Amino acid sequence: QDQNGVRLEQSTLRLEKLMAAKTFHMPKCQVSKSICELLELLYNTMEEACTSSAQYAGRLLCTVRNMLALYDHVTPVAHAHTLGTIPQHAALVHNNSMFIATHCYLLSHQYKNRLPAELREAGPCVVSFTDLSYQITKTGTEVFCKAMQSHKKALLDTIGQAQGFGEGPSDTGARQCLRQLQQLCHVWCEVLPHSVYNKAMGTLLNSVVKELIERIVSLEDISQDSAVSLIATLAVFKDNAASLFPDAPSAGNTTNPAGTREGLCGVRQWGRYQELMVVLGASLRELQDRWADGKGPLALYFTPDQAKSLVRALFQNTDRRAQLLARIKLQ
Repeated sequence: QDQNGVRLEQSTLRLEKLMAAKTFHMPKCQVSKSICELLELLYNTMEEACTSSAQYAGRLLCTVRNMLALYDHVTPVAHAHTLGTIPQHAALVHNNSMFIATHCYLLSHQYKNRLPAELREAGPCVVSFTDLSYQITKTGTEVFCKAMQSHKKALLDTIGQAQGFGEGPSDTGARQCLRQLQQLCHVWCEVLPHSVYNKAMGTLLNSVVKELIERIVSLEDISQDSAVSLIATLAVFKDNAASLFPDAPSAGNTTNPAGTREGLCGVRQWGRYQELMVVLGASLRELQDRWADGKGPLALYFTPDQAKSLVRALFQNTDRRAQLLARIKLQ
């Protein structure tokens, strides 16, 4: 075996060892006390089935399925009000569902060889809860996604209701949105798994910055004072974005740059957002350099029509502006 083959084999063994250690590994998060009690009841019922007759054990397996199905159907209905009003509850339902779904996968593997022989011989489907695991996962995801849509709507409504956007120094909408996101951060960061939190917060922040970008790009006229005001408005999120992505709780550090970068990776409009701040404070010459014949950062984040719209809004009709618009048009 050549040297490359040895390295490949060693790499494969390391990967298999890592996967074995992480398989069915639940990331660190918070779950409800009631879900732990439900899980204990499920395991106690399975233990009883292992020491019972085949007929009684079959009924106990049906009882376990019924308990799981009941949880799946009742949870979104019984907690409908709090799920729509208390962010922590939607996060807990998400975690509870993932937690119980993970154990659904494990139950059949843990007990299939200990159940009465008649049940084992009936086939693997008799003691399988995989179908319920999928359904419970789906329910938990739908509950949290519905809450996310509600938060997104509230954030965009806050921006839309802000007075004087793009016309004066008011950055009320941006600061109100930031406060809402900070409140969600305070509630979610200790509850959700770190990766899920980063994705959720990144998605909401992306919706906000996208809305701000679209509103500014659509403006037909931006005076110098308005441009300064808009830069200050956009700086609200640029200066505070890091605080929305604290490090993993286990590290005990809330200012980890790596954690912030991981979170901002989910904000797809972040580069465009930063480029817009530069554009609002740039001169015609600087914009020409940033367009760079369609190869610069301005061309990367904005279409020719959007770039020309910004140039027309920011600068008066002069020969230099006309030359820049012509250069952009030619691309």
